[in-house]
Amino acid sequence: MTARWSDPHRLPGPPAGSEKAAAHRLGLSHSTVKHHLANARLKVGATTTAQLVWILAPRLPEPASGARVDDLQG
Repeated sequence: MTARWSDPHRLPGPPAGSEKAAAHRLGLSHSTVKHHLANARLKVGATTTAQLVWILAPRLPEPASGARVDDLQG
């Protein structure tokens, strides 16, 4: 296993919780993440990503025990 996949939280990169950070963690381009978020906002009628998260929060699974703050922001 490469260092990248063994602990992706140790890589230098954009701030946790940003679209760029999500793209980096998922191995996607920033524009792909923006596209998916825009589609998700459109489907639920949200105008912002914060609103999207608020709407979907009740449907999200509980974080695994031992989850780090960085894990919850991305």
